[in-house]
Amino acid sequence: MLLDKRMRAKIGFLAKHRRKPSREELDLLLGKRARQQLAETRFIGITGSAGKSTCGALLQHLLGHHFRVAASLLENTPRVLARRILELSKQDQFAVMEMSGHMSGVLTTSCDLVQPEMGIVISISNDHYSNFRGVEKTIEEKVTLVRRTAATGCVFLNADDPAVLSMAEAAQARVLTFGCHPMADYRARDVGLDVAGWLQFNCIYKDQTVPFRLPLPALHFLPSVLAAIACAHQTGLSLISLAQHAERFKPLPGRCSLHQLQSGQTVICDTVKAPMSTLSLAFATLDGFQRSRPRRIILGNVSDYPGSWGPKMRRLAEEALGFADQLIFFRPLTKVDPLIARYGSDRIVAFERIDEIAAFLREHGTPDDVLLLKSSARNHLEALLLPLIGQPSCSREPCGLSHSCFNCEYGFARQRQHEFDYYKAYCTGIVRKLT
Repeated sequence: MLLDKRMRAKIGFLAKHRRKPSREELDLLLGKRARQQLAETRFIGITGSAGKSTCGALLQHLLGHHFRVAASLLENTPRVLARRILELSKQDQFAVMEMSGHMSGVLTTSCDLVQPEMGIVISISNDHYSNFRGVEKTIEEKVTLVRRTAATGCVFLNADDPAVLSMAEAAQARVLTFGCHPMADYRARDVGLDVAGWLQFNCIYKDQTVPFRLPLPALHFLPSVLAAIACAHQTGLSLISLAQHAERFKPLPGRCSLHQLQSGQTVICDTVKAPMSTLSLAFATLDGFQRSRPRRIILGNVSDYPGSWGPKMRRLAEEALGFADQLIFFRPLTKVDPLIARYGSDRIVAFERIDEIAAFLREHGTPDDVLLLKSSARNHLEALLLPLIGQPSCSREPCGLSHSCFNCEYGFARQRQHEFDYYKAYCTGIVRKLT
């Protein structure tokens, strides 16, 4: 049936434009037609420089205990969204759609497709510096979701981020804010990490105060969490119910995910992207484990920064060693020699291969280790988790593959069933959570 629809759409496009459509144009056309058949499904669009996937996964988790919810996460470009809209059905009560704003005009195309009833903007940073060359252009792109959210719906904005909060004047929908700011509609107070490294806080809305606790090991998750809570609450769910379900949330691996190993070691895996402007947030996760020693950072590629790398590396080393006992670079030793001379070989080491890092950790690791894996996706530092959880190491290094080890037949997906199966599902299409 889909083949018939594609053929009819292609013929219609040819008649209208006097040329054949590209594959992307055809996908977008079919996605728009499918969206027209889903008038009863409530679409929620999520954008921001960081935290989109975590917000979307948590929102689906919270709504999914009461509604039929479909979510499109991780892959978030317009063409992917169009294809995933084709997978939706009229029985889906909510559709949670992660929407990229990585280049100018892309959110206009996505909003044409999704037609969101609710919109969430989490944060603004320089994570797409190579495309926008500055925060101003990023703001111009992200505000598109605010403008295009239906007038009968609601927009949720981060009150702690001035760039996001300034978007309120562009909204035609009702605006609700979240954050630690005293004027935020959904306000977090007493924010911290408990002894297990979990995020905890009190959420205040009007005259209600409800404690929340989630298995997320960093304070910078707070905007994503508050946004999901606010949006779910506005669908009619109680804050008390949301707090109960939030504690059972299963975070997405590789997005500052927390892994407590049988050996006693703790691993924080943050290996999806590493924009320069947010590295300090990742380093600060180690502050939640003050009693554990040694604390090590394994640092791979860093992205989205102006200027040369040398001065940036020196500053990063100084900052990282303010949180960690040891910094392990995933890069040639010769490029790190000046830092080793400055800080000593006991505090800074470097390796060019993941299996060399794994061997070093086997030799020098202790049950009290806390390891932060921080890199862009191209490094595949998450492969270090394989031997740590008792699985064979990856035999393809360097592999040259673009997808994550969590979704790779040479990585975690070698086993037919594994603890990260749900991540593969999000990578390949719409994921539903039924009532």
